[in-house]
Amino acid sequence: MPRSVAPVVAVVVTLSVGGMGVAQGSSHPSDPANAAKSKKKSHPFNADWMTGPQDVIGEGERGSDVEGTDEAKLRGLPFAKKALLDELSKLNYNRSGEIPRMDYSGTYHVSFDADVYNRGKFIGTFSGFYDYSVDSEGNPTAAPTGRITGGTRAFKGATGSFTVLDLHYTSNDPAKQAGRWKGSIRY
Repeated sequence: MPRSVAPVVAVVVTLSVGGMGVAQGSSHPSDPANAAKSKKKSHPFNADWMTGPQDVIGEGERGSDVEGTDEAKLRGLPFAKKALLDELSKLNYNRSGEIPRMDYSGTYHVSFDADVYNRGKFIGTFSGFYDYSVDSEGNPTAAPTGRITGGTRAFKGATGSFTVLDLHYTSNDPAKQAGRWKGSIRY
């Protein structure tokens, strides 16, 4: 009896050690991209937004009827202090060749790059875009929706989505807009 137990124990020990060796040998080295993804956390995005004066920089160029720029500010979550945005807007009218213009309906695509500061110190950037349509008088038909598509430093690899609530003009000459960006951002 002792002789038959010894080979069984030897086989079990061999399989255990061999199985561990196979498991250890087949493990993959940790992927830095997957490690970075696992460290990202979702943060509420709830910030007041206000543009500076909006400047027209082109008409009928680069695939849009009107192209403009402005500098905007975001104050609120998840930023400790503020984010300063450089925005580039492209407007395409539904009736692009109309002169004089009687119908202002169309679609806006606004891309942005944001520099984020905390107590005066630069901590990173994020970028993205938002889109919306306007009626024949140039008023939004629905709340603009946007996406966060990337970032650097503290916001490296940022992603997210948001809605611009209560979009309105605070001034018409020069044109300035305001509202509240609400959604989530992951970084």
